[in-house]
Amino acid sequence: MAGFGLLTKILADFLFSFYLLNSVLKHATNHIQTRYLQAKL
Repeated sequence: MAGFGLLTKILADFLFSFYLLNSVLKHATNHIQTRYLQAKL
C-alpha cells in the first residue's frame, strides 16, 4: 500500500498548490482592479 500513500501525498500537494495559486491570483486581481479604479478617479 506504499503506492496509495504516495498518491495521497501527490494529490494533497496538488490541491495545496492549486489553492495557493488561486488565492494569489485572486489577490492580484483585486490589487489590479483597485489600482485601475484609483487611476480612473
